[in-house]
Amino acid sequence: MNKMNKKEKLNALIKKQQAIVDKAKAENGRSLNEDEQRSFDSLQSQIDELKQDDEPDGAPAQNGGDSQRNLAAGKERQRLMLFAEVLILTQLLSLTTARA
Repeated sequence: MNKMNKKEKLNALIKKQQAIVDKAKAENGRSLNEDEQRSFDSLQSQIDELKQDDEPDGAPAQNGGDSQRNLAAGKERQRLMLFAEVLILTQLLSLTTARA
């Protein structure tokens, strides 16, 4: 697989992650369900694997503009992961308070 294909695959995986989060958000900001969280985590593993293939010894890629895009994409993924965690915690809290 050449670099362009890896970039395209990486972008496709990120879009799939975004779609999972957007769906939960659109449904009254609910948390990810177990299947969605598994899918999201699986996609993240694939993203990490693809990125690791391009980064020797775990060092960030140094390709000029690509490194900036990779950094921005990484920050966005972290933001999405945090958002998903907040959704899950919010749902757990609402379940806990409903039972009390």
